[in-house]
Amino acid sequence: MKIVLIQHLGFLNGQGGTEKICSFLANGFAAEGHEVTIATCENIKGEAVYPLKEGIKVVNIYNSSIIQYEPKQLYNYRGKNPLLWIKYKIKKKQAKAYNRRLNRKLGREDGLYLLNLRQRSNTWKKYIEGAAPNLIVTMSIGSLLEITYRHTYNIPIINSTNGRPDYDYKNVLWHRGKAEMQELTKSFQHLSATQVLFESYKNFLPDTFKGWCEVIPNPVPQMATTVDHLKKKRTVQYNTDRIPGYQ
Repeated sequence: MKIVLIQHLGFLNGQGGTEKICSFLANGFAAEGHEVTIATCENIKGEAVYPLKEGIKVVNIYNSSIIQYEPKQLYNYRGKNPLLWIKYKIKKKQAKAYNRRLNRKLGREDGLYLLNLRQRSNTWKKYIEGAAPNLIVTMSIGSLLEITYRHTYNIPIINSTNGRPDYDYKNVLWHRGKAEMQELTKSFQHLSATQVLFESYKNFLPDTFKGWCEVIPNPVPQMATTVDHLKKKRTVQYNTDRIPGYQ
């Protein structure tokens, strides 16, 4: 079976918990004989940090045709050079004017977010149609939205939830615009199943989710050797007479 795990951001060079679980799942599927690919869409170069079994592919589908509009950052010059103060004052005014034009054209924050999302989602659609997997596993609801915004698939999709589910679609931990929260919530309807860490976490799934929910705690890899805590440990004696100020 062909399985694609999708972590749209953070996998390349990432050392966090989501990257670790993604690699763990990929290795588990590969050990069962499945053809496994990890797909991401990042404007960076890099590789997987956690070890992957031989044969697992890591694919970055990002390309220069993915148009992403970004507002210009505003910078306040804090030095004492009057010429530089004038220079950065002009640049700040130009950046504000650009941002106003962008907002008028796209409908402020929500319009900008949805336009950029549509560009990325279209790229995911082409990739998934070409890869033709039998199963998709998304590593967050953000990754689920990336592939399902304005698109549907006749492929089962399972989401791996690595925290409380509402952290992924509400303003609980950080700012999200109204449109982003609405689309994240709607994306749950594309899931065949989702995994949560605790039974109580089922209460934080939105009404849009109609699939199967399974409680699977984070894995704890078993070590090949065990530690005998009753065994007397070797100790090292230091000559403290040569350490200045030691008493």
